[in-house]
Amino acid sequence: MRRYVSIVWLVLAGLALPAQAQTDLALMTTPWRAASPIDGGGSVLFLPTQVDEAGGDDVDLSLVRYAGRFRPDLEHDQKFTLAIDQTYLGIETGDALLPERLNNTAIAAGLLLGSFEAFEKQWEWGGSVGVGHASSNPFGDGSGWYGLGSVFAQTRLDETSSLMIGVDFNGNRAIFPDLPLPAFVYTTRYSDQLTFALGLPINTLRWTPDEFWTVQLAVAGIAFSADVELRLDDAVSLFAAYGGDGEGFHVADDDSDQRLFYSAQVVEAGLRYGVTERSSLVIAGGFAFDQEFERGFDLRDTDTVRELDNTAYFRLGGRLEF
Repeated sequence: MRRYVSIVWLVLAGLALPAQAQTDLALMTTPWRAASPIDGGGSVLFLPTQVDEAGGDDVDLSLVRYAGRFRPDLEHDQKFTLAIDQTYLGIETGDALLPERLNNTAIAAGLLLGSFEAFEKQWEWGGSVGVGHASSNPFGDGSGWYGLGSVFAQTRLDETSSLMIGVDFNGNRAIFPDLPLPAFVYTTRYSDQLTFALGLPINTLRWTPDEFWTVQLAVAGIAFSADVELRLDDAVSLFAAYGGDGEGFHVADDDSDQRLFYSAQVVEAGLRYGVTERSSLVIAGGFAFDQEFERGFDLRDTDTVRELDNTAYFRLGGRLEF
């Protein structure tokens, strides 16, 4: 099996807000974490908060996210892969402008289609196709459906670096959902302590100055994430992290070209525990700020629906491979 340096190893799967998308280019271009056919993880986040307006209704939020991939035959390098992304935002409020729930479910299938030689390099290429539904009425809102698709080619440049180029379409993307966008990422292991990726839409850096500390930074589209981890032993580590993100959902019976976006910034700290070699648990507490519901076609031009107070939160997360 030809191994490539991962282009998205730093989209922080342990953090609360940044999306852990598997149904985009990451479906086929992210190397498998282990010799197991299922690789997935998720988290549950509880956000007790209030509307940041005098006399406004209380708004309690619960955010559940899961992302996973299934590859039936790793041993024989069969690159057919299925993936699912799931986001559920529960909204408990008497505010008539906010729905009771927002749900986004996407599934996609990808396939490594072949190889070719160009610029004196051997390239692998493939693609993916999928469908999703993001709405306040799960699978019952005709305007909530959207398409997914990607085409990519990647090559190893040398023993420590690789290059990926591709085109990605996501009909529920936070910006430019109506356009296929180009992608290119150059990834290199600069040293045993430093790995980074430069390109579009992913830029990442991972620094491990010694056996105890790991620092990770990532810019994925318009979202920035940071994570600092201190390993106490082989199973237990402490971490502090920051992240920010926004996700859109169609509201049933609203204009088909308009979506409701929930966005927030979070800082958190907690514990990561390796339960087994193929499973882990995250227990964290944090603080959410700049919480907002906005309405618009995409995040380039929106109207504020509700601004929410800053609030503390509690999160449980996990990862499982089998």
